[in-house]
Amino acid sequence: MIKKISFLVFSLLLGFASLTTSVLAEDQPPMIFDTGKGYLGGCGLTDKTTWTLDEDLEIKLFQIWYNWDANEKEVGITVKKDGEEFLTGTATRSGCDVYQKNWCNGDLKVDKIFPKGDYELTVDKKRQCAIPDGNGTIRLYGTKTNASISEESTITTAPTATPTLVSSPMARSATTPQKCSCGWCYPAVGLLVISNFLTLVFIFRKK
Repeated sequence: MIKKISFLVFSLLLGFASLTTSVLAEDQPPMIFDTGKGYLGGCGLTDKTTWTLDEDLEIKLFQIWYNWDANEKEVGITVKKDGEEFLTGTATRSGCDVYQKNWCNGDLKVDKIFPKGDYELTVDKKRQCAIPDGNGTIRLYGTKTNASISEESTITTAPTATPTLVSSPMARSATTPQKCSCGWCYPAVGLLVISNFLTLVFIFRKK
């Protein structure tokens, strides 16, 4: 009996450790720039975002906050720097708001230096989140290349009208990378605990 109980406890701990390891393996580089400056209110809709970098940044992940159609998985984006095309690609649907599943990140993995200058993003559809001043929301993940980590990059205000708020997903959207972007991780741990507990109870009842 003691051996059986010890085995169940060991398997429980092993399963929990393996799930925890898979969650932490989804690390992303740190966020170093955010046009919303941590804004957590309601969103309008736009297809334009403008910003200014006052230092060079080495970017690994370019991210937008976007109102996706039900079966939509990708959206095209174009970035211009100082009026010239700088980056084009396809943002892929990733981590979503826990309550409003249509509001999700759009991720584009890059490995590119963003030199200081003026930038403009255009999204193929006018469904990107716009903060109250009309500007869109983009987040850059990576490292700073030639300046102190404490320096703040500046942001220009988009010359668009204040949008009408259509929802408030940003209040529940983390501004830091998610360790568990999928929804299965923590429920799986709970199911593992419950199943092992029920097995233990069953063994005791038989004895």
